[in-house]
Amino acid sequence: MPVIGRIVKSNSHTDYVCQVFAPRETAHDPAPQDYAFGSFVKAPIDPADDRTAVGIVYDTILLNPEYGSLGPRLNPPSDQALLAPDYLVEKATAVGIIIVGLQEGDTVKHGVIPLSLPVDAEVSSLDDDAIRRFHLVGGKLSLGYLPNLISHQSPLVTELGLNVIRQLLSLFPESSDQRLLRTLAAHFSWQARVTPLG
Repeated sequence: MPVIGRIVKSNSHTDYVCQVFAPRETAHDPAPQDYAFGSFVKAPIDPADDRTAVGIVYDTILLNPEYGSLGPRLNPPSDQALLAPDYLVEKATAVGIIIVGLQEGDTVKHGVIPLSLPVDAEVSSLDDDAIRRFHLVGGKLSLGYLPNLISHQSPLVTELGLNVIRQLLSLFPESSDQRLLRTLAAHFSWQARVTPLG
């Protein structure tokens, strides 16, 4: 599971901002699909134990301090590396993450976690097997975090819920799970059509 970045701030106890690693900042450059909208990610709460927070990417933030500084330049950006090798590139990509649960060994808990993530905690994307394990509580499909997800203030929360359900539809082919997920998908699809109308 590739590491995509590090936690740089929080907006609340369940809402965090992760700065994505820049090219060549780590051994593995994060690919855009590793931190795409609706991606499941994880971050350690404490490196000394195995408690891991699980979250979902719900927003993208592009940071460009040069935007708006249209004054004269002494040299073009292409010459920057040669003329000022110690120049710090301050452009960055960050993603908003809503925390939806906790994993501790084989134990999974959905909802608001008791502890916060530390600054600089490394965020990794989850593969399909890890997403499936996170959604199995007591051996059955569970979406216990859904009420917290729905109550999030993002205007994209309906699309986020629909995106999550679509992912789970491909990971849980059992007929009883499919019925539940299709019912939820229909609800979110209806909300996505009705909400913009007010």
